[in-house]
Amino acid sequence: MRRTAAHRRPNSRQRDQNGFSLMEVLVSILVLSIGMLGVMGLQMASLRSLNHSRLQATAGRLGADMAEIMQGNLAVALSSSGNPYLIDTEQGPPTGSATCLMSGCSDARQQAQGEVAEWLARLQGPQGLPQVRAVICRDTAPYDAAGLPRWACLDQGDTVVIKIGWPGSNGSDSATQPPSRPGLIVRAVGGAPW
Repeated sequence: MRRTAAHRRPNSRQRDQNGFSLMEVLVSILVLSIGMLGVMGLQMASLRSLNHSRLQATAGRLGADMAEIMQGNLAVALSSSGNPYLIDTEQGPPTGSATCLMSGCSDARQQAQGEVAEWLARLQGPQGLPQVRAVICRDTAPYDAAGLPRWACLDQGDTVVIKIGWPGSNGSDSATQPPSRPGLIVRAVGGAPW
């Protein structure tokens, strides 16, 4: 019986090519795995950036809301003594509750206390910011000499600012530690541009 070309035994050159094909497959799998890890890392960075943007937008919206509330009650917002709008959440919750907003407040100061209580509930609530710190104070220079935002307030002048921060809000902080600097500063009432 005569063997045809299709039935011949592979020579050593053909066997080497078969082994080389297996090596190509292994290298391809390695390259594909590294590429997939890169894509996963890019996806994670994208999700972190999206979350940071969402929190920044929430802080901006809530800061603008409080500024608008204070402008609606300007006499109390600019008062120098007993101003219920001036708060620091690190010093504990302010007095007052939001109940009078529904039933009618007795005066503008009680209304301000209710507005602050309601705003803090939104700021710290499930749709708000995680581990948030908020400071509303008189401050004509909310940035330090290096141009970085600061929590400390000068407590002078007629400019009232809202400072809001949460873990990771200013980029240099850890995403799990309390913020060392505000992530957002909004001028609420009074004063000239910085």
